[in-house]
Amino acid sequence: MTNRMTVMFNEEELSKYLYVTDGLNRGIIGDRTNTTVKVGRSNGEHFLDTTLGMRKIVVPFYMDKNDTKAIEEIVRILNVDEPKRLIFGDEPDWYYNAIPDGEISFTQLEKEGSGTITFVAPDMYKYSTTTKTFNNKTGNKNEILFDNNSNATALINVEVKAKGDNGFVGLAMNGNVVQVGKPTQVDGEIFDDAEVLVHGDPQLDPNKNGEINKVGFETVPNADQWLPRKQGKMSLHYYENEGTLDPHLQVDDFGTRPEVRWPVECTVTYKLPTDKTTNTEGAKDFTFRWHLDFNDAPNPSSSGQIVATVHHKDGKALCSMLLQDLYVGKLDYLIEGHVNDKKVYSYAPDVFKYTNVGNHMAIIKIGSKFTFKDSWNSHTVDIAGTENEEGFYVSFSFLKWFPYETPYVYGIFSWNFQENYVQLWHDNPNYFMKGDVLTVNSEKNEVLINGRKDWDNTDIGSKPLIAEIGKNALGIVVSDWIDEAHFPDVTIYFQERKI
Repeated sequence: MTNRMTVMFNEEELSKYLYVTDGLNRGIIGDRTNTTVKVGRSNGEHFLDTTLGMRKIVVPFYMDKNDTKAIEEIVRILNVDEPKRLIFGDEPDWYYNAIPDGEISFTQLEKEGSGTITFVAPDMYKYSTTTKTFNNKTGNKNEILFDNNSNATALINVEVKAKGDNGFVGLAMNGNVVQVGKPTQVDGEIFDDAEVLVHGDPQLDPNKNGEINKVGFETVPNADQWLPRKQGKMSLHYYENEGTLDPHLQVDDFGTRPEVRWPVECTVTYKLPTDKTTNTEGAKDFTFRWHLDFNDAPNPSSSGQIVATVHHKDGKALCSMLLQDLYVGKLDYLIEGHVNDKKVYSYAPDVFKYTNVGNHMAIIKIGSKFTFKDSWNSHTVDIAGTENEEGFYVSFSFLKWFPYETPYVYGIFSWNFQENYVQLWHDNPNYFMKGDVLTVNSEKNEVLINGRKDWDNTDIGSKPLIAEIGKNALGIVVSDWIDEAHFPDVTIYFQERKI
């Protein structure tokens, strides 16, 4: 008697070309093999375990005797080199991973032919066509609870989507573990020390280590009032035998006099090096010191201005400090401090009238506080919103107002720049970044990070992630510094299977 059920194999309908007859046998269970061991002279043997062998599926059929085309189609469908889905119409929600085995028997009768196709399911299970999914988006993010309502264990596949930096992901279920990443990795570090980025000994050569008259950099404050033309040359000068005294940074030549009385400036700009502590550019907290000499006492008719500036990355002035005497005919010194090109500090010192010594000056930034110091005075201002602003360059500007002479001694003896780490937080790059995807395929025993393997940072247990019959829990472990908002989204996928 025929059974007109459908038979699907490898996504094609095999039953279009044959009729299944009585005697279809899908096997109740795979062949059982019991392992025992004889111990000493004891009676019988000790039981160790039981394993199940392959499931054999026998499909008897008949078909028209002379349907050559149907035979060719059957051969084409069955010609596979690995197990494929085999589905029978009386249980459409389940499939076997099966492959034809042995010879396909076929006997030709007077009007029809009959035969038998034998399949084997190497893993002996039949699988649900429905994929079940569970995730950690509700409830406890560290655990996913779910049920396996079949009569056999199930292989679990997992997808982990990173929502932020993370060093490590650990997955555990029923004693089986998968670990990916670097468990000891931290999110970042806090530094309280300091690092000298520019020692100043010896002083940097402006023509080798800096850039003369760099275009686009704000090297004088109040540029909206008057903007000097950048021109001229400068170099290091030695006042005794070279090497016996520190070199002195001075302008060699201010260039051609303008057609009208107008100031010009000669500048040098230095890019601050990358720090060794965090391997990053830019200093948020710093101390910028310089020792200058500005002495026009021998010639009160001279004038000049020296400006030291710390620059943003785009060349705009973050903070600057100037010493000037622009009053021709008498000594009239002025010191100013500026933040983001706004004057925040100014005073007129008297001491320059009575001394020929150099002046030590400094700008100290800690958070939003700027301290402007010289040899005799100090002033601190708090500029809201600047705590995260960084310096990337420093510059020195020397002004000349034609036709007047510049001061008798007019230059920089030395300077240095120190990056201060006041509770500096440095965000370390982590193994997992936002958007990264970790997939665990227990069926293939495969772990991928963004589609690639990384066995150096992957530890797979001796068994894959397996759900037992009944209630199960997948435990999720991440770096201990991850907050709830950045805890990764975890989803498990599995198909129930039956023996």
